[in-house]
Amino acid sequence: MAENENRVSAVQEAPDSPQEPAALDTPPSEMPVYEPARPVRRVGTLTMGLALVVVGAALCVGLFFPNVDFLLLFKLSPLVLVALGCEVIFAASTAKGMRLKYDFLSMFVCFLLIVTALGAACVPVALQYAGPGRSAAEQRVEQELYEATYARLKGNGDIVNVTYDVHLGELRTPEDVTGAADLKAGDYVGVSAELKGTWATREEFVAACRPVIEAVRATGVRDPYISLYMRESRDTEIPLYSLAVEGSYQADMTAEQLAQCVTERIYVDDAGYYMDAEELAGWQSEQSSAARDAELEALEAEWQARLDEAEAAAEQARAEAEERVAQVQAEADERVAQAQADADSRVAEAQANAAA
Repeated sequence: MAENENRVSAVQEAPDSPQEPAALDTPPSEMPVYEPARPVRRVGTLTMGLALVVVGAALCVGLFFPNVDFLLLFKLSPLVLVALGCEVIFAASTAKGMRLKYDFLSMFVCFLLIVTALGAACVPVALQYAGPGRSAAEQRVEQELYEATYARLKGNGDIVNVTYDVHLGELRTPEDVTGAADLKAGDYVGVSAELKGTWATREEFVAACRPVIEAVRATGVRDPYISLYMRESRDTEIPLYSLAVEGSYQADMTAEQLAQCVTERIYVDDAGYYMDAEELAGWQSEQSSAARDAELEALEAEWQARLDEAEAAAEQARAEAEERVAQVQAEADERVAQAQADADSRVAEAQANAAA
């Protein structure tokens, strides 16, 4: 009972006003301020994702439609940077209280995926320009041109063989060329014809080459390169003629004009093979240079022999002079010794006489 009465009295004695809080040990200005974490917005993920979608869709279309121009896709690739810049501007203008974070890792990975995918897609396209299909198309055109030429030259006894060499232009695909009629200005066509026989003049050789030139032009090929040459004969006294016809302008020349373009090669016995005028001049220049060098070497050897002979003679003369000097010196020493002995004997004789 007494304890309860004490509690009641304590409550009655308590003041009506609220109790003041205890003083703070830290001033309010120094207390840490905790701000709530701002949400993060990634920039670049949307653009890279859209780029993957576009590239993947283009690759799928390319699988079903091989004629898709992937070069156009490469030309439009800078639009990825434009889209990324638009995304950055949009994120910066709409990010209210949000922190922007550029997703460089995602950009790099997507870039690698895009480059790899486009590179793999370009492999079939590259094979069209430098694959077996291109070689097969060139061989097909070569065979067609050969058959057309053979049909016109069959029975010509002067012709041994005719070969064609076709190279398509850089941007030509096998699908573009199904035959000789599809050849264009950028395609290269070379013709090589071997002739047998003997011709006394260049004009006669040109007359023998004319049927080949006309047969090649009849195929419709634009500006072919035609090489005509003689087969080597066992008779080395017969010169070898060759003619190179390039383009329609040279093919339209007269016999006299083509004769001036003929290259004549003669057999040089000392060299052991055929040479044209330019090669012969060069070979003769080399031979004259070699002969001149050999002459200079022989002259140098002769003067060296003479010099060695003169040095040997001088050495022998030196040895003889030294021997003569030594002989004279010995004779002089002998005379001096004899004179000294005579003087000593005379002195002794005089002393003996004086003592007597």
